Amino acid sequence: MKFAEDKNWYKVGEVCQLVERSIPTINVWYDAEAYALENGIHFPFYLPKPRTDLDNRGSRYWNDEDVQKLKRFRDNLMRGDIAFYTRTLNRETEASKISKDKKNFREEHEVKEILDEL
Repeated sequence: MKFAEDKNWYKVGEVCQLVERSIPTINVWYDAEAYALENGIHFPFYLPKPRTDLDNRGSRYWNDEDVQKLKRFRDNLMRGDIAFYTRTLNRETEASKISKDKKNFREEHEVKEILDEL
């Protein structure tokens, strides 16, 4: 925690403890907001912008008021509210990778299914 401009400023790890969520979760919240803005998707929530000018490393800092806003966001977030973003994450399963590889192989080698020939 830093004290500047008569306010307490918390780094992301401290904010995570206060909000009771992990760093990846906080990152997904902010990434979803950015994705919504870039793609014209309505994002009905307000996430406070962290400060990055309090140290030389560009660390993100939030003050007490911002932490309260993040808690309200956490409490008002319903299951599926940011699904528009989480569905776009590149999380391929092994089965989908195998299926893709199989399809690419068939296309490259012009292999047809046995059923196609019957």
